Amino acid sequence: MRCGWIVIAIGLLLCAAARAEEFSDPHEDGEPAWRLESASRKDIRVTMQQRQSSLVRKGRSAERIDLYSPSDGATVSLEYAIPPGQTIEDLKGFLSVHSNRLGGSLCFRAVLPNEIDPRTGETLTLLIRGTTYRNEGEWQELVCHAGERPIAAALALLRQLLNRPQLDTSDMYVDRLVYRTELRAGLNSFWFDDLQIQGIISPRAGVQAAPGIARIAAEQEREFPMSMRLNQLARNGQPFFPIIVPDHGETPGLFTATRFNTVWIPDARDALRIRELDAEGLALMATPDRPRGDDGELLDPRRAALAPFSDATRPILFWYLGTNVPSASRDELSAWRVQVAAADRRFGRPILADISGNERSYSRDLSMTACSRPVINTSWSYHEYRDWLAAKRQMCYPGCFFWTWIDVDSGIRSPSLLSGSTGGDHLLEPEQLRLQVYAALAAGCRGLGHWTRLPLDADQPGRRETRLMLAQLNRELELLAPILATGTLSERTLPFQIDGQSQTVATRTNDRNLRTATNGASANRLLPQSMRQANPAPRLEDERLEAAVIMSGTSVLLLPMWYQDHAQYVPGAMRSRDATIVVPGVSESASAWLLTSQGVQNLVARRDTGGMRIRIPDFDLTAAVVITSDFNLVRRWQAESQRMSHDDAADQISLAHAKLERVRGVESELTRLGIVRADSATVLTHAQVAVNDAESAFRRGNDLAAVESARAALRSLRTLQRMRWEDAARSVERIELSPYLYSYQTLPRHWELLQRVGRPGVAEGRALLTSGSFENIQALLDEGWQHQQFPTHGVVAAAELYPAIPPGQPGEYALRLASVPQSGAAPPLLFEAAPVRYSTPPLPVREGEILRITGWMRVRFPAENRLDRAAILDNFSGETACLRLAANHDWERFELLRVAERPGAFQLTFALEGLGEFQIDDLQIVSLSPSESPMPEPGPILPGEPSFRDRARDLFNRLPGVSRPSRPGE
Repeated sequence: MRCGWIVIAIGLLLCAAARAEEFSDPHEDGEPAWRLESASRKDIRVTMQQRQSSLVRKGRSAERIDLYSPSDGATVSLEYAIPPGQTIEDLKGFLSVHSNRLGGSLCFRAVLPNEIDPRTGETLTLLIRGTTYRNEGEWQELVCHAGERPIAAALALLRQLLNRPQLDTSDMYVDRLVYRTELRAGLNSFWFDDLQIQGIISPRAGVQAAPGIARIAAEQEREFPMSMRLNQLARNGQPFFPIIVPDHGETPGLFTATRFNTVWIPDARDALRIRELDAEGLALMATPDRPRGDDGELLDPRRAALAPFSDATRPILFWYLGTNVPSASRDELSAWRVQVAAADRRFGRPILADISGNERSYSRDLSMTACSRPVINTSWSYHEYRDWLAAKRQMCYPGCFFWTWIDVDSGIRSPSLLSGSTGGDHLLEPEQLRLQVYAALAAGCRGLGHWTRLPLDADQPGRRETRLMLAQLNRELELLAPILATGTLSERTLPFQIDGQSQTVATRTNDRNLRTATNGASANRLLPQSMRQANPAPRLEDERLEAAVIMSGTSVLLLPMWYQDHAQYVPGAMRSRDATIVVPGVSESASAWLLTSQGVQNLVARRDTGGMRIRIPDFDLTAAVVITSDFNLVRRWQAESQRMSHDDAADQISLAHAKLERVRGVESELTRLGIVRADSATVLTHAQVAVNDAESAFRRGNDLAAVESARAALRSLRTLQRMRWEDAARSVERIELSPYLYSYQTLPRHWELLQRVGRPGVAEGRALLTSGSFENIQALLDEGWQHQQFPTHGVVAAAELYPAIPPGQPGEYALRLASVPQSGAAPPLLFEAAPVRYSTPPLPVREGEILRITGWMRVRFPAENRLDRAAILDNFSGETACLRLAANHDWERFELLRVAERPGAFQLTFALEGLGEFQIDDLQIVSLSPSESPMPEPGPILPGEPSFRDRARDLFNRLPGVSRPSRPGE
């Protein structure tokens, strides 16, 4: 019986051998057959490919491929299509290789026909590696074997990469021979000859690759409006630049009136809301649900699946998986993305998320990747904000679709608790929104989201101004969309000049803080003698004038922007009669055009040394200039702007009128407090006349004149706001001293605070902190100081008592926060979080209590070309009143005033946000306004005003182990 089984087995093997086929290509005659199918960098170029006879292994010719790489380290795959064959022990591939580069491997590409690759949406494949090329400058025969051991090794690596313990390997077959290698900078040459495949047995009948998501999307492109090719979006075949806003239940017509094209619905199951918004022609972005058990608990995404999405979800064009997703959630997000992709095979919609770390890894998985941070009313300038976004984009996978959320509601604060104050809350000035949008475009964003916590039509001070500015900006983005959606950002910006001045019209101070001379002594008299400026210096500030350059086909888009220091607090006029810019490398046949919602203006341009010199008349904050020889494109812009002009003029007038009324209210409050400017009434009168002129021109049908008058009114108001802010800034040594110097709207509260601090009879009350001398580690532990560290790859961080003291101060030690590169490791340019933080114990305070914080600090950073920072912030003010240092400082004294706008626990934090060291000594926190009200019991720290990141938790927190979040704005 046993002999019978042996005979049968031998017979089966013989039958298999009889069916096995061979394939060969001696690379003699015919066209080149090898193809560059993938490369880790886009700038890899094939400079030569041919069948040649000068260098061969056998016969008359071999195939030569030359690849040029501008730098070391790029990985490429050269592929050759072979007859499909089952993965059996007898399947082997042979190839003769000659090259000037070592290290390439011969591989089989194996197809798993029953699995989808979650990274691409196509059928899953893997590489079965063979031998490696090691004889540089010589011919070497490489071998690849589809045996059990190499396949097992390839599958193990793939399971680990995808975090998938189980893969369906049934009916696996090979269909490509692949030469995979790493390039060096310069020319990389490869010769291939004498290719042979042995043991080919065709896959069983009926086996075919599973229809990949991308392929399904291509097949259904006619019926499904959204498509994505690399990092470019198209809707109904036209380039698409998404302008996103969260849904808070607004009337659908409001979204279209403010020119948004995409609305985020947090709950994809809200079928009624989906139908309402789809009826307005809006693109929809939704957050899909997670698989849940019978008890409603989330199921492990590795062991559960989503049901396929139904036709009811067809209006949804994007899936959104979360905001501010940390690097620690990488596995959860990846598993959720796989679930969504599998359930969405029919449509293959782009999957996107906003992340806060691990950019390279996340961006490989996501179709569209966002990184976001607040800038309004913070110590980050628009120039630093642009650089931060650009650095984040460069940390992502090359060529990824990068976008960002813009924090529209960053200025919303709690009501004033200072007696008699009606100064209002921090508000987003409409010009601040414009500067933030253009800085994001200059950083290379291919889409923008406007993060709102309240509905667009909420009855909130300044909300109407924000809504009107959003409509104006979104019209401009509509005009620019064909270039913004398809263009490539140049890494080089162009300087420009205003009114004949150079790009830098003043010089930045060494410590980058505002130190100014006062307008008289009235401001200083408000402060106690110990807090007055001794020798105020003239204010110097930096005015960067730079234009981003975006190239698309034969057109070039210039985005000139005035980066004024401290404009994130209060923007100035930032207007000039003329701006000139020289653009190199422009075609002789091209013309320059200024694009606005009021029309397309042909600009004066002439050839000059270095390129085309373009004059931009009446430059105001930002501009959009297109250099093109495509007059069909210009005519289309002219037609579109003509359709927009009337609505745009109406909105400009409404914006000027609304801002005028608000500024009048603040000026009235400042006058009530005795803070008077002789020119205030004149400016307000001039603005009112300009608004009247605008309304008159609009009634006559002259939209262009109406807009010019409305813009003149807005410039006058900005000028007054900036002068008022500079007056207030001159009243203190540092702008960070006052928590109300971060917005024009809160200037009355700033002056009221100084009046209260300087009022006779107000003396220093109780000391809240007893361990600020940093002489005894046990005293810090006993009082409850808190030490936090965030592990960062390639970085070692620590907090310690260090033998260093400020000059003339007692003691021997200071608190030292330090962060240094780990030996042999490369630290990141940007850190996801501060590597080390040290916080005071929770200090119970009464409502309305004024706190005076003093101390000494010293900062050292290793390099100037990084974005390292040191910060002092508190849990009541958060980012708004954060003192952030970006340059080296020797020992200097700092002083802050803070107001407890609610009872609870106050906590001050020192943070090192990057590499370097931060030393602090002689810290004192003293109450200046003791109260008769009872002291609250010490308790848990109350969170401060939610930061942008805190507000942005959204539905991603449904991941296992994280509590369910609220909707945006809750």
